Amino acid sequence: MDISRLETFCKVYEVRSFSQAARELYVSQPTVSTHILSLEKELSQPLFDRVGKNVIPTRAGDMLYMYARKITMLVKQAQEEIQLLSKKVVGEVRLGGSTIPSNYILPLVLNSYRKKYPEVRLCLEIGDSLNIQKKVAEGVLEIGVVGAKGGDRDLIFESLFEDELVFIGRRDYLEGCETLEDIISLPWIMRESGSGTRRAIEEALVRHGIRPRDLNVRARVFSTEALLRCVREGVGISVTSRLAAEDLGNRSDIVIRTFPFLQFQRKFYVVYHSQRTFFPAAKAFLQELRERVSLVFKG
Repeated sequence: MDISRLETFCKVYEVRSFSQAARELYVSQPTVSTHILSLEKELSQPLFDRVGKNVIPTRAGDMLYMYARKITMLVKQAQEEIQLLSKKVVGEVRLGGSTIPSNYILPLVLNSYRKKYPEVRLCLEIGDSLNIQKKVAEGVLEIGVVGAKGGDRDLIFESLFEDELVFIGRRDYLEGCETLEDIISLPWIMRESGSGTRRAIEEALVRHGIRPRDLNVRARVFSTEALLRCVREGVGISVTSRLAAEDLGNRSDIVIRTFPFLQFQRKFYVVYHSQRTFFPAAKAFLQELRERVSLVFKG
């Protein structure tokens, strides 16, 4: 069974899309389709059901993934252990980041790391904090950068820096607000339940005796970009990282504010599995991440 076909299968299984798998593997979509078809012929079993634009794993696909994931990881581990003999920093590092780190932190690190170690292939997956933690716990990702800590005892969370969360909204919403009651009465835009930003907001509201479900939530969105677009169009106010809010800070109709009576704090963490063996490429990335964050965000 060809290892490259198994790698392709695993990617399609994880992203549930032939076209997305092709983009992430830097191959053509026909190549992806050919690899999957070859596996299905070899196993005499369909691995995916194609329902419209949806790709749904069959029971055979679920079973193969359990083994294929282990096989591809073992092959990678063997390659990296052999490379240890020469101390070369090569191979692949699979990373994950929640929305804010992926857009405002990790690109800086990826760029500096790539210049130092051009033979390493970096793969970045974006999701909410809980989703990234889950994939680190499962071994799909080696390193994650997230805005909230989970409860998995096998995961190590290392604090990177503290984020400043700010209110952002159209001037006609926020300019006249002076009290907690003013803020609570406004229409809100919230992130999805797995978001670290949302968790920080809800924890702060509870500390002030406010139930999150009592907010006038006009929209729930699944990315910072969607949140900023909704703010720009006047859907409501929201709370987000100052890093993200500054994207709209040059608009005269947008206000960025903090209030002493309702403050939000949130930390970013690098997360990795306590039982995972880190080879030179991943170790070097962790070091680069720590150094760049310390230089850019703490300096």
